[in-house]
Amino acid sequence: MGDMFTSLPLFEDLYLEDTFGEEETPSEQLIAEVALDLPLYETYHYIVPTYLHDRAQPGMRVLAPVGGRRLTGYLLRFSPPPEGIKLREIEDILDDAPLFDEKTLELFEFCAQYLFYPLGEVIKGALPAGINVESKLLVKITETGRNASQSGLLRGPRGELLKQLASEGELPAAHLLNMTSSGRHVHLRELERDGFAELRNTLTKPRNQMKKTKLYKIVEGVSLARRTQLLKKAQKQTDVYTAIEEKGELLWPDIREAFGQVRGILRSLLRKGLIDVEEREISADPFFSPVEQRDTKPPLTEQQQKVMDTVLPGVDQKIFQPFLLHGVTGSGKTEIYMRLIEHMISLGRQAIVLVPEISLTPQFVSNFRARLGDNMTVLHSRLNERERLSQWWRIQRGEVPMVIGARSAIR
Repeated sequence: MGDMFTSLPLFEDLYLEDTFGEEETPSEQLIAEVALDLPLYETYHYIVPTYLHDRAQPGMRVLAPVGGRRLTGYLLRFSPPPEGIKLREIEDILDDAPLFDEKTLELFEFCAQYLFYPLGEVIKGALPAGINVESKLLVKITETGRNASQSGLLRGPRGELLKQLASEGELPAAHLLNMTSSGRHVHLRELERDGFAELRNTLTKPRNQMKKTKLYKIVEGVSLARRTQLLKKAQKQTDVYTAIEEKGELLWPDIREAFGQVRGILRSLLRKGLIDVEEREISADPFFSPVEQRDTKPPLTEQQQKVMDTVLPGVDQKIFQPFLLHGVTGSGKTEIYMRLIEHMISLGRQAIVLVPEISLTPQFVSNFRARLGDNMTVLHSRLNERERLSQWWRIQRGEVPMVIGARSAIR
């Protein structure tokens, strides 16, 4: 690692030189190249433990040990083990599916090189905010430390830190250091070394997580006779079961809306083996409103057709070509946009429509919904972190081929 980082007080508590373990990495082990969520320009290599082999994929976040801390990192690729370097193991995989693919990683790496910016922070900035696990260092005073504080044994920065700890018992290291004028991480380590304090790392949950609910499904293969026997003299259970059967599956909010608080009924159906339950993420779309879809399209004018004939060849050949349409309000530009988007979707591709924030009105969105249906989403500055994460996942999974948004939609 270059001196430009190891000499900075900011990283005093990381002990990055301890990233390496005690045993040589066998050549047959799976090695992951990881970009850490830190202002560091290097990437690091970690061993993927055997029990994580089936889950680990490039594009996922990992929990990686860095000195005495555990930090979020991004698994870039698998690579041969670096020669002469001793490695540590990643501790966990934080995602069920990759957050980015190989082509997107190429874009991240280009941005990092072009802007001379740490790759881990480029990736973090491109992903939804608030999804990373954070490691927090906690400091707790020991009985020896409390006695030392009462007797005034320590003076200077260490004595000041110990005095604050004596009144609070346990504090986050960052908060404790902010409460003192001259305390630094090295003083905390000295307090730990001398038995006056205990230091431990704890993980904080991501502040931004997808909201989940329960999804109830019918168990297949239960005979009519068996079902009749199990539901005999249980009319409420029969009603709930029939509602789930008619739809094939129902989310808990829909069941609650129809029948009220019937968790006991659902537990009974589960015990009888008539239904199954699983967790399902809820996709929040605050801009959704029912709109009647229009099947008819207005005929193109001669000028509109000329534009389509000019633009479509580049679209079909996947050639980047910018075009500027000149036209007053009401001249038919939006119809061209819709036709081009429909063509892109028919090719299995995606489209994004960027408009000024002031133009992103419910009426504007409704016009697109009426034409393209519900397979679209809207990204807007009024979205909170959870709503933005929900829509981001819909786009990532390919559930919506079209996005409408302001400039903030590009990230």
